[in-house]
Amino acid sequence: MHAAAAAATAAAINSSNNKQQQQHHNHQQQHHHDYCLQHQQQRQQQQQHHDYQQQQHQQQQEQQQHQHHHQQQQHHDYQQQQQQKHHDYHHQQQHQHHDYHHQHQQQHHDNQQQQHHDNQQQHHHDNHHQQQQQQEQQQEQEQEQQQHL
Repeated sequence: MHAAAAAATAAAINSSNNKQQQQHHNHQQQHHHDYCLQHQQQRQQQQQHHDYQQQQHQQQQEQQQHQHHHQQQQHHDYQQQQQQKHHDYHHQQQHQHHDYHHQHQQQHHDNQQQQHHDNQQQHHHDNHHQQQQQQEQQQEQEQEQQQHL
């Protein structure tokens, strides 16, 4: 909801600047994709940062692209930004409906097998973007899931 309102506001402000408009369009796609990935990670790792990043999106629309990665993927920033623009067009739709279904199921925390399946998909996807960060977290999460099964 906040992202849609911020998008409408930023679109009106930048409507006279074609370069800014295109940059804003790319940023919105990237932000949506990153939000899905972050939501998956934060429910286990750092959910308390979620609200803070949403506030950053409202207050610092122009800087959000850098802030967004810097907080969670500090050393992987440049690769992520380069890959994200073309990567989003291939994966945004399937992640959008997958994560929407996934978020609602995860709120109940009553289906460990489904959680394990989704974490495997999350790890496979994250390996393309956060190999350095995920190698350690991946092992910990997989061990936790095996204990629950």
